Amino acid sequence: MSTPTAAPAPTPQVPDRIRESIHRYIHCGIKPGSFLRAVLNNDLITAVVLADETNAPLLAVIVAHVHDTVPADAWGSARAVESYSVRMEEAIARNNAESIKYQRGMQAQSHRLQYRNPDPCSGSYFAQ
Repeated sequence: MSTPTAAPAPTPQVPDRIRESIHRYIHCGIKPGSFLRAVLNNDLITAVVLADETNAPLLAVIVAHVHDTVPADAWGSARAVESYSVRMEEAIARNNAESIKYQRGMQAQSHRLQYRNPDPCSGSYFAQ
């Protein structure tokens, strides 16, 4: 006769706000709060000190999640975090500028206007 065994303990999950902060950091370069930044910096002593009652017992799970989901060049030291954040901000700014140029070009094409000046800092963009 076999004895019943207890169900395995559920695997702890990374809190949604930590997942969202990681997502914003990876895709937008937005640096997270001090606790998650300490994790990204690989400064686990500071992370332990800054962890709240939700994140403290999940620190190992959060570190594993960072290891599995964050690009290798985007974490591991304060320099890596800062460099990645700056690169992402620059990439987003370039993409936004390209998008604005494309939208203005499409507007000019659809209205049969001649595209006169692509520089958004110099005033009027389209010939009348």
